[in-house]
Amino acid sequence: MKTSLKIVSMMIIAGLIVTGCGKEDKKKPVPENTKKNTPAVKSQTLCPIMKSPISTENFADHDGKRIFFCCPGCDETFQKDPAKYIKEMEDAGITLAKTPGSALGDQVRSVVLTASPTLLCGKCGQVKGSDSCCKPDAKKCDSCNLAKGSPACCKGIDFTKGTVELCAKCGQVKGTDKCCDPGAKKCDGCNLAKGSPACCKDIKTVQSLVKDN
Repeated sequence: MKTSLKIVSMMIIAGLIVTGCGKEDKKKPVPENTKKNTPAVKSQTLCPIMKSPISTENFADHDGKRIFFCCPGCDETFQKDPAKYIKEMEDAGITLAKTPGSALGDQVRSVVLTASPTLLCGKCGQVKGSDSCCKPDAKKCDSCNLAKGSPACCKGIDFTKGTVELCAKCGQVKGTDKCCDPGAKKCDGCNLAKGSPACCKDIKTVQSLVKDN
């Protein structure tokens, strides 16, 4: 009898030990404040000039970034000091949109270097002979009256001869003072002269540059 009670007691003690170990093995929940939080991307919603809601139809491209505005005319103010406005937005935590094709900089540059020749149309500012050239439904820029967003848009290019040729090495108008300027800053996105007509244009536009005219 005593032996039976002893065995039962040992079994109870063993059961308690096993139950206790099971509780200790359970993982404690991770406190909420220790979990990794991925910061949300803050996109541009306000015009850097007027601080009004942006319109996707009004924009300017600079150094591989696309900046949107609320209305026509704000882009002219922006172009006077683009670095200032970009810095203000980025300091505010805004992630600016990338210019289409800027992530394909190396590919874009290799295409431009094979262009022979690269002519811009004096009527619309697009690459002469490309699918975008003189499209009847193309939206015109209120500032320069050329196709909005075209390589020649708001670049102040002299089209007295009807067409101009772009330099395959720097992206500027061939033969001008800006062409292959050794002191010119190169764009980090496309490696051409920063702000040149060919700077950071999307791959479809640049591929059109290789068409013979």
